[in-house]
Amino acid sequence: MLVLKDISQLLKFLYQDAFYGLFNHPFFKRKINVIILISILGALYLSYFYVNMRQLAILSNFSNATPAEIAVASKITLISFYDVTIVLSVVIFMVINSTGGLSKNSIYFVATLPFKRKEVLISYKIFKLSIGATLFSILIIIVTPALKLVTSSYMIALTILLSLYLVFGAIFLIINNLYSFIKVNIFHNNRLGILILNLCILLITIFYFLVGRYKVEYFIGNSIATKPLIVITSVLSSIILWVVGFISMNRLDIHTLFTIKKDFLGFPVKPLKASTLTMPIFATFRNKKFLYFSLIFVLLVALTVIFQNKQNELQLLIYMSPLFGVPLMSYADATLDFRKMITSFNVKSINELQGIVLITFIISIPSLIIGLASNQKLILFFLTINIALSGIIIGFLFPKSQGNINDTVSSVLLIIVIILLLLSLNIQWALFPICCFLIICLYIILKKETGPLYELR
Repeated sequence: MLVLKDISQLLKFLYQDAFYGLFNHPFFKRKINVIILISILGALYLSYFYVNMRQLAILSNFSNATPAEIAVASKITLISFYDVTIVLSVVIFMVINSTGGLSKNSIYFVATLPFKRKEVLISYKIFKLSIGATLFSILIIIVTPALKLVTSSYMIALTILLSLYLVFGAIFLIINNLYSFIKVNIFHNNRLGILILNLCILLITIFYFLVGRYKVEYFIGNSIATKPLIVITSVLSSIILWVVGFISMNRLDIHTLFTIKKDFLGFPVKPLKASTLTMPIFATFRNKKFLYFSLIFVLLVALTVIFQNKQNELQLLIYMSPLFGVPLMSYADATLDFRKMITSFNVKSINELQGIVLITFIISIPSLIIGLASNQKLILFFLTINIALSGIIIGFLFPKSQGNINDTVSSVLLIIVIILLLLSLNIQWALFPICCFLIICLYIILKKETGPLYELR
């Protein structure tokens, strides 16, 4: 019982440390705002669920298909659920691993207080797994209506849904332990080694999602395996992985779990005076996320050139180039420590806005070139700018330094914004007024955040 009490106490502290900035946000302090937000999200999901169920009822009418073809299609759909779950497990782990770390105070607290090593390990694993399961739940409810293509029974659908959670937890735990082991015992916490490890995991995951999973789904779909056998095999395999994960967890060193990560690279240059250009430029190009994304982009393009044709290469560039605006989400956190002193350097809000717009134009130049080469005109250019401006705004609303989970929340919100921006492409030239609106919103935020250092109260 004492062990459970200690684990409970550690978990309480970890959750408070992670969600402090989120729950202390002015928006969430008013209950009416929370109620309105939950009501809107609930109404949107119910509308989405209803529309999808009607469409799936039409799609599930296989009047011209034979029973054998229906069985194969149903099994392939079921296997695709498990494949997507595996991919999401790895992606969510990478997101949490890069954004959901603990603050320096938390690391000091956990390292100095007399908690047993096993208690700390279990608490931290439960903490990360619970955050991951929450993100997985947000994503899985979107595809839940598609279970109708597998079965019409609600009980069987619920069983499949629970098995997906079991698979998610097993893969998340295994990849977490494996990542920690490789990072410490093979790369010895070397920054370059960790970068290579991250890139390898992402490339393998992308390759499996785009190529490998289709071969697996086709093979199992055309095999003699039945749907109940597929579900039972997945559950049993997940249980085995859970056991292996807990056993291997005891082999990990507690100090490998709590490490202080730097989000920005150090440039060997003389200190520069804060100005319209230096602030946005250094806040962007010193960001590790910008470096990671650039390397991934170059590697994917190189692989496409080697293994695919020029048409596929151009398609990849079209999809990837707008995402160069994502790393600007860290701009607010990069300038937060000295933001109240910006006025002392004669940098006004309008000047800072000009610098931000300029840097977004610079990182959007590749999108402009690719758009013109692919007959997309200025669509990719404005899409990249809108993603960058949205990321900066979200970064100001949920800065990482004011709560570790804020970075994860910001990432999820930015994904939602990107989806909405892609949907807006159906309206001709909608991206330009959206860009103007975002610039106005950003100026208001900059004006509010760049206040006087000392205020009379």
